[in-house]
Amino acid sequence: MKSLTSSNLASSQDLEADETDVSLPEEERGGSDTDAQQKELIESEIGTTSALAESLDTSTTLKHAVESNHHESEIVRWVAPTADNSVSRNPEITINNFSRLATSDLQSWTEAGTSYINWWHSDITSFIWPIGDEVGGPNDLSHPFNRFQVTLGKDSIKNLKNAYTNWSDSAPCLTGEHPNFGGWQSRYELDEGKKLVLGWMESGADVATAPTPCFSSRAVTYAFPDESTIENGQHTYLHELYHALSSYLQDYCTNGGALDGDRFDKLRWVAEGTAHYFAYVVAAELNGTDDAIETMLRDAERGARGGETLSSAESAAAALRLMVERGDLLEEDIMGARIFETCSWPDNWQISIPSVSYAMNNWQEIESRSGKWVFKNSVLP
Repeated sequence: MKSLTSSNLASSQDLEADETDVSLPEEERGGSDTDAQQKELIESEIGTTSALAESLDTSTTLKHAVESNHHESEIVRWVAPTADNSVSRNPEITINNFSRLATSDLQSWTEAGTSYINWWHSDITSFIWPIGDEVGGPNDLSHPFNRFQVTLGKDSIKNLKNAYTNWSDSAPCLTGEHPNFGGWQSRYELDEGKKLVLGWMESGADVATAPTPCFSSRAVTYAFPDESTIENGQHTYLHELYHALSSYLQDYCTNGGALDGDRFDKLRWVAEGTAHYFAYVVAAELNGTDDAIETMLRDAERGARGGETLSSAESAAAALRLMVERGDLLEEDIMGARIFETCSWPDNWQISIPSVSYAMNNWQEIESRSGKWVFKNSVLP
């Protein structure tokens, strides 16, 4: 596992104490390589400081230093950022926690997750708050999520919304701190996305998603239900964190949806499966167990018996694991989010590719053998 260069806990300001994108009900954000290459921008290294929300009790900021040899600003031909051509920057983690989950735990989960990522370049800001019991289906404010009891007091909800508003309004791509790669998201679009998230917070929506207003700024938003266990909360948080850390899912590759996104929509199972795979492995590491793969296959087998298809994240994770065990995919490419480092990644996941087709058709071939959940020998080399 790749380790962080450094991790320093900055002094925190006091704060009072939901699969995925801000403007869409899922966490994917993107832009067009072709459009981006037609732009000339000034590329310069700028310090990464983010303002913490005023008066929030559980906020903490972690700064991770990354070495950089970048010198004077210069006029360059802008190309899509990749792990190979990007200037190193200092991504920052900020946690705004209003839930019963311990902020120290959220901190350690985030650090553990980011340490796996091959190209970690985006600031991560987390917003976690509690919700109660389910009270109904989606309404205008909670859509597309179901509604749960609002359990935060008025002052805390106000602070939560202010924290999100401050983060959204200071998006680095719109303030000039960093180039707005893709150029598709305007202030109007960002404000519309912000309204969605604030509505989810007000309405008790059971949201778990990863808004991405800028290529260099991502968020994890998670309404943690009273009925949920800490274990389930950890898995969901890590799943959404992976989406936030993945560079190119959909919107940045389709100019915010202006271009044809069918090739990405059809491969949603890959995005969900990798996030779930990541969550299983990181959670096992954090909890000191070695049962990540067995748990993954157990959950997938139960889902298969219940009629689940590849659209389920558990099923998709099992399909990816089958590819790993057959030698068709490297686990490090999943865990490091290497799969999503360019917009051409869908080319590697077409059903016309034999290894992909095989996994899609045989992921459910799982059995319990000697007390452990494994793939049947018939589907392994």
